[in-house]
Amino acid sequence: MPSKIPLPWVAAGLGCLGLVSMVAGIGALVAAGTMSRSKKTSTTHVTAGGPVQCPVQQEQASNGDEISEDLAHDLIVCLWQQPASVASEEVTCEVTNVSVGKRRKWNPYDDMGSGNVDTWVYPVRATFTRRSIYRTEDVVVTDDGVFNCYVDAFNKWECGLGQNLTRSSPQHIRK
Repeated sequence: MPSKIPLPWVAAGLGCLGLVSMVAGIGALVAAGTMSRSKKTSTTHVTAGGPVQCPVQQEQASNGDEISEDLAHDLIVCLWQQPASVASEEVTCEVTNVSVGKRRKWNPYDDMGSGNVDTWVYPVRATFTRRSIYRTEDVVVTDDGVFNCYVDAFNKWECGLGQNLTRSSPQHIRK
């Protein structure tokens, strides 16, 4: 006999697409080091602008403070990059064309994270190129997207991909 208790994402009106977005958002938070299933070690990633230490070391921030382009750049890099391990490939990320937009209030229907209706969100548009490095090939994808950045409950900046505007076809580069 089927259960009459709806699944949480169905009860929230998310449907399958919403569930996929929710899982992707949680995966991005885990990759950024803002949410973790296990202890994450600090890693350094070298980008065109110099080395980026992940997780990003930040000063205390307050709701309403403006995010700098440099900090947004580093947070976006740390969302995608991961060092190589036995279980996975290395992923590098180069972020360019960072532009901070006009702040807006948190929208609980569109935004994910620990914000509330009083939280200020800064949209950050950026172009980011991810390179997945495998043993036999590299796969390169370039995207243009809008990241939503805000100060969380612990007074630290968080950014997550809010909208993917364009995506290139993956380039497979054989070694």
